[in-house]
Amino acid sequence: MLNKYPAWKNGLILLAIVLGMVYSAPNLFPDDPAVQVSHEDQEVSEADLGRMTMALQEVGLGYFNETLTDGTALVRFNTLDDQLRGKSI
Repeated sequence: MLNKYPAWKNGLILLAIVLGMVYSAPNLFPDDPAVQVSHEDQEVSEADLGRMTMALQEVGLGYFNETLTDGTALVRFNTLDDQLRGKSI
């Protein structure tokens, strides 16, 4: 096959393809349904996160992760229905 284009043009096209693949890679991973709790005046504490998880356990709602970072609590759920029920609790 005869290549009529200079090497830098082929390299530029290859670079565009690689960058496109890198930027589209996060779309391969599914979203996690979650509820994020924050407060504008004060930070959410470890005790608040404990009360949230205890309320979810009392109802029997399944979640698989809870984190507390920078005064914001995040609870991840297994399904979207659990997320909606967790939001109301």
